[in-house]
Amino acid sequence: MEFKTVLTTCPYCGCGCGLLLEVLDGKLIGTLPSKTSPVNEGKLCVKGWAVHEFVTSPNRLTKPFVRKGGNLEPSSWNDAWISLPDVSRRLKRNMVRIASAY
Repeated sequence: MEFKTVLTTCPYCGCGCGLLLEVLDGKLIGTLPSKTSPVNEGKLCVKGWAVHEFVTSPNRLTKPFVRKGGNLEPSSWNDAWISLPDVSRRLKRNMVRIASAY
């Protein structure tokens, strides 16, 4: 059995809390706060403590989805990147309509 900890940064908010991911035989099993991090000083919020749970969740999205005909369909990473400019323009148009209503 091989156990190790990996120092990383929490992905939830913009604070940048330091945390240690516990890895056993290549599988993520737990999360600990980094006591040396100047941001969180050895503390974590509830979301930070649960980082290992969302990474290993069977419900986690592992590939991109693109909306086609009103439905979300699995896509390749390349096709998803190519569609981003069109999606951004459509969102911008909709936001202008919403903002002009006020």
